[in-house]
Amino acid sequence: MPCHLQVDFYFRFLTWKECEAAAWTWQGIEDAGHTWESFEKAVPTV
Repeated sequence: MPCHLQVDFYFRFLTWKECEAAAWTWQGIEDAGHTWESFEKAVPTV
């Protein structure tokens, strides 16, 4: 990668507060086929 280009990475995970605000249930999460890891990374887009 050329030195004049910059790449920024932004990582974040879901919080319980976001899950509660989205009214997600464990059944809905299981129906979506999430693993624990994929669920943690299922952050809603802004």
